Amino acid sequence: MLVTVYMPTHNRAKMLETAINSVLAQSYQPIELIVVNDGSQDNTAEVLRRYEKEHGITVITNENAKGACFSRNLAINVARGELITGLDDDDEFLPHHIAQLVAHFDEKYAFVTSPVIENQGTRTIERTLDTGVITLDDMLFYNKAGNQVLTLTERLKAIGGFDENLPAFQDYDIWLRLCEQFGDGLKLSEPTYQLNTAHELNRISSSSQKRLDALDVFTAKHQHLMSPKQQKALQFLRFHISGERLSINDFFTIISSKNYKRVISLFLKQRLPWLKTAIDYFRYKKS
Repeated sequence: MLVTVYMPTHNRAKMLETAINSVLAQSYQPIELIVVNDGSQDNTAEVLRRYEKEHGITVITNENAKGACFSRNLAINVARGELITGLDDDDEFLPHHIAQLVAHFDEKYAFVTSPVIENQGTRTIERTLDTGVITLDDMLFYNKAGNQVLTLTERLKAIGGFDENLPAFQDYDIWLRLCEQFGDGLKLSEPTYQLNTAHELNRISSSSQKRLDALDVFTAKHQHLMSPKQQKALQFLRFHISGERLSINDFFTIISSKNYKRVISLFLKQRLPWLKTAIDYFRYKKS
């Protein structure tokens, strides 16, 4: 079964090679890799010409930058794979990532996804929370799916792809819409996607005001699905993004059985950072 991998890229030629190589090294075959060069002004075009010639990847070029969602949608619209997943140009797949997702995919699930290994430069962290079945109700509290999933290509096309009008939370938005249309998702227990965040300050999502504005748009778009409790719980993101300190009242307003781990973690980080550091030391695997 052919699997398409879509990858938008913009001015990250060096990291792009690592990302592409991780797709080419997958134990699963066949794979169609579509890279969209979104108006890069470095040597990205040269790198892509080489991979196109030597490995037969598909390259689409936007002469001017159109944004990641526009670029992802270009790739989705021409994808030939029955199944599809994505990779950011600064991240990478572990060698058995796609094989594991395909092995566990079932059409009764809207999508299947894996936890991530976060490479922070000085340490790596296996983020293995929220595994198992993911319901629409779960997703309305926060994005339990993460930043990439494997699903049927026809499903992404059926819901119109990524929302190009959202300034952030585009991943959260599309996975939520997949759950709304096609049912529960499934998150596996083994992390096989590496999220590289050592250069976090350079990521588009690092703009706090942009993300706060996007949260308002996202909430307005989906509030018809949300209970009052879910709308309150979603405000956890506002405190997480802005850095505003949680008051005791805020803590009890937004906490629920669905998000308590995240809310407690943020509260400890803000109020008792020494305790949070100690907990993280024993909790996370390091390399």
